[in-house]
Amino acid sequence: MADLCLAVVRRVALPSTGGKRQAARALTRLEPLASPLLGYVDELVIALAASSSDRRVRATIDGLGRRLEMHLSDGRRGERLRDGVRVVVVGRPNAGKSSLVNWLCRRPLAIVSPIAGTTRDSLDTHINLSGHPIIVTDTAGLRQSVDPIEQEGVRRTREGAKTADVLVVLVDAAQLVGSNAQDEVMRVLQESGAFEKDVADARILAVVNKIDTNPIPDQDSITAPSGERIPLVAVSCKTEDGLTAFISTLTRLASSICSVNQYSASPTFSRVRQRKLVEEALNELRDFEPLLGVDVSVAAQKLRNATHAIGMIVGSVCTEELLDAIFRDFCIGK
Repeated sequence: MADLCLAVVRRVALPSTGGKRQAARALTRLEPLASPLLGYVDELVIALAASSSDRRVRATIDGLGRRLEMHLSDGRRGERLRDGVRVVVVGRPNAGKSSLVNWLCRRPLAIVSPIAGTTRDSLDTHINLSGHPIIVTDTAGLRQSVDPIEQEGVRRTREGAKTADVLVVLVDAAQLVGSNAQDEVMRVLQESGAFEKDVADARILAVVNKIDTNPIPDQDSITAPSGERIPLVAVSCKTEDGLTAFISTLTRLASSICSVNQYSASPTFSRVRQRKLVEEALNELRDFEPLLGVDVSVAAQKLRNATHAIGMIVGSVCTEELLDAIFRDFCIGK
């Protein structure tokens, strides 16, 4: 069973990174996923068998819960390695969002014109940034409008900001008052909804565009209301000045999101399904303790449910749904 788990991990890890060397490093980090999860099933069975000893059972389940929490606290790095880091570009109309996205993907993805409000919808493109899979989203400019189509575009921009792993806030140098980027970036962040709870975990990168028309003083960061320092890069999409620094900063942020080195003892999940099953197992374990002194049979069922959820990940439990996923994702028999 462990060999089967490792085979699946290899199949997931190899297409997730660029190049054989990076794939090998990813495999080294992900292979430990199989053995601890298989161990969870064995420990739960032992706990069930020893259910006459409340203290031992509680200690075992408490330890399992902490280990599951450790696995869940990986920052969703495995999923981002597999599906891509979502970079959403927001700003006011005509700030140069589409020009920046076109430069990133090296093709004319979005229409660029001097007419403010040209982009009405969110556009996604996939790029590879130093081996990291990236999904870049161009968005409609943030402003008040009576046009229902533009209102919908702005709504989608705010919804897109909520899904961002990295939120690129683009401002026009010509719109800065006294060459102060701080206030304008904060206003755009406020309008994008970036200070809402749903967006609190996103990394923020401030970019001042069009410095060819209005040069600004050297500044590499600004301060958020929380006191956190936000990196700032000054660029010109027209002359390409500063874009190398922009790519370097964006790569660093993407790397910090995808890196699993500091979680080497806690293998990451590469699929939402795996995470949901571990969350389900953890919830069952949390329900177990208050039930143990009330109804042992119901408490034992909670452990069986947790065992079943973990078994769905490691392959000790096989259902029609799992088989469908295997045939869909791994093209077996095709």
